[in-house]
Amino acid sequence: MMDSLLDDAATIAALRALRPDGDTEEDIARAAWSLIAEPGDGVAGALIADLGAGAALRFALDGEHGTDRLPAATERTSRALAEARARWRPRADLRAVGDVLRAAGHVGAALLVPGDAQWPTALDELGDHAPSVLWVRGDPGLLTAGPRYW
Repeated sequence: MMDSLLDDAATIAALRALRPDGDTEEDIARAAWSLIAEPGDGVAGALIADLGAGAALRFALDGEHGTDRLPAATERTSRALAEARARWRPRADLRAVGDVLRAAGHVGAALLVPGDAQWPTALDELGDHAPSVLWVRGDPGLLTAGPRYW
């Protein structure tokens, strides 16, 4: 899936319209993860934290193995990964990723990823359960603004 997303010129153009200076592979993978995994999916979050979003997507959906960055799998983690893949694969739709990026552009939404200046760092406390992206309409600066007193 990951390579197909990177080869799709229309999807890349839609991403560039939202994030002209971002990391193409990581940004498109995070957008895909936002469609594939449920909010708070700790298995997806752990893979993204360990491998990066692009490599995690390749590992999870394309069956690419050969990474020594994953911890040794126990029976429990192997079962959790198998169950997660069964949830993710039906949602892995190339067209949906391009569609959501184009739709975000049409409504003036922003795509925020961890590390962005406007990313609310309090979300990082959720660890593996933190969102992979935030789709934001309006002023994303309000996500990190301090309290207002009238």
